[in-house]
Amino acid sequence: MKIIWVIITFIVISPPLEMYFQATMSRLMLIQIPLLILLGFIAGKNIKYRKNFWNYLGLNGLIFFMGSLSFWMLPSSFDEIIFNNFIKYTMYIDMIFAGFMLEKSLLHMNFITKISFCSYLLAMLASMGILYLNARFLICGAFTIDQQQILGRNLIIASFILFIFMLYWSVSLLNKNNRTEYLNRSI
Repeated sequence: MKIIWVIITFIVISPPLEMYFQATMSRLMLIQIPLLILLGFIAGKNIKYRKNFWNYLGLNGLIFFMGSLSFWMLPSSFDEIIFNNFIKYTMYIDMIFAGFMLEKSLLHMNFITKISFCSYLLAMLASMGILYLNARFLICGAFTIDQQQILGRNLIIASFILFIFMLYWSVSLLNKNNRTEYLNRSI
């Protein structure tokens, strides 16, 4: 499994795919960055350790994840990713580590924290989408206004789809907890 993870990671950051992802804002933001986060999440699933003293209740990892994601969503960060190789490789490492931290944090978060985290993430995606969609000037120097608006539209659509998924997930989790509580009371 670890060999497959390493191979997939190198494929995702390989120069041909790197050029494909970084040709448009949508591919960079909606395909490459989530893939890197997913790779980190998978690594977190496979790396086990006994104590979690550094991530009590999952908050440290959550703060790191949201801070990293917020930073790489900034327009000036986009420009630096395209024009500076050191920054690009820093983003790769940071997003993989952010996915790792997210996986380690989700284990320790309670339901309310998870819902709050998802709501904040969706609000951040939607607000960035609205910014990119409605800006009539070039926000990122590495891309065109058309690409900005396409990314804005795609971010709004993605946040709506993730909102529907979050609603389904939260209702199913609440139903599961209610059924477990009901069964525990009846015994």
